[in-house]
Amino acid sequence: MDERFLRPEHRGMLLCGDTPTAVLDALERFDAPLVDKWIDRPSQT
Repeated sequence: MDERFLRPEHRGMLLCGDTPTAVLDALERFDAPLVDKWIDRPSQT
């Protein structure tokens, strides 16, 4: 994030767990945040 390769809201999407079951449970509960996509922005020409 310090070098701006990753936005804070994207870092929050990282899922971790102590077991495979914990990670799968986290994936089931996951709700992706809505963020601006740089690639979808209209060109400014």
